Amino acid sequence: MTILVIPQTVYADDSFLGGVGGVLKPQNSEDIIMEEETVKIKMTKYGADVECEYIFRNTGPAQTVVMGFPEIRDEEGEMDSSPVENFKAYDKDKPLAVEVKEIPIKEENQGYKYWYTHKVTFDAGETKTVRNTFHAPLSGSIADFSVTHIRYILETGSTWKGNIGKITVEAELSGDLTLSDLIAPSDWFGMHQFKKGEYGIYPPGYKIVKPNKIGWEFKNLEPVKEHNIYIAYFESFYRPEASSELVLGDFAYPVDFAFDKNNDTSWAEGAEGPGINEWVKFDNWAGSKRAVKKVSIFPGYGKTQELFDKYNRPSKIILE
Repeated sequence: MTILVIPQTVYADDSFLGGVGGVLKPQNSEDIIMEEETVKIKMTKYGADVECEYIFRNTGPAQTVVMGFPEIRDEEGEMDSSPVENFKAYDKDKPLAVEVKEIPIKEENQGYKYWYTHKVTFDAGETKTVRNTFHAPLSGSIADFSVTHIRYILETGSTWKGNIGKITVEAELSGDLTLSDLIAPSDWFGMHQFKKGEYGIYPPGYKIVKPNKIGWEFKNLEPVKEHNIYIAYFESFYRPEASSELVLGDFAYPVDFAFDKNNDTSWAEGAEGPGINEWVKFDNWAGSKRAVKKVSIFPGYGKTQELFDKYNRPSKIILE
């Protein structure tokens, strides 16, 4: 049996959005250069506060530009429940009106369907500072330990004219989150691959600038997927329990097999009868709160078709 819990979170650069034929579509800016970007992430075990500052220069005539911050979408292309909270935009210190826009999913908008949009007006040749701030709940998944992470997508900044002159990203670990929490307790093969003992930090080239700070600096960059920021921390979080476990001679089917994401193994109840009212439970992420988007259950012994057909499978599951 496999049980997988998948909350998702993605955060990203402001991109250029051009209104074409009344439909909001992203396109490369012919005049606006992003000269510098500074991202500050204050990360705890429960979320992150993010502040992004962009310095833009208009190389063309006076114009109003629609800027868009891409929003995560789920597998069906619908808006996620709350991946970004309290998103705000500023022209220097002046608050800007923010509107969520839906656009067709095409290659040129890098796969994002929903965007936080705001308008910024430039005089000819003007240089201006734009800021975004928001709170980000973290994402996570379940294995023998929990892997909780934040991603900041730099590649969406590639829509501006030319390369970005300088990008600085600083992540500060605060609260009870420390660098030791970022060390993989065993080999991890998820969105990125980390060997046991490595920091769950991507991309390479980062520096530990203080005992609790991680930093990247890029210059003259056209960002691509490989530049996207990923920071994960690992913790053993659950103590699974079951109403019973099956043991057949040298073969055992313990409750841990319900959480190993491997259909070749399975938890099996050991009570007499067909297994009605048997149960599995685990604690609440070591006491910390997480928003759960999805619970996936493989209801049976999936090692072979023969075993799947041979053993009982639940016809009804109650999730509490």
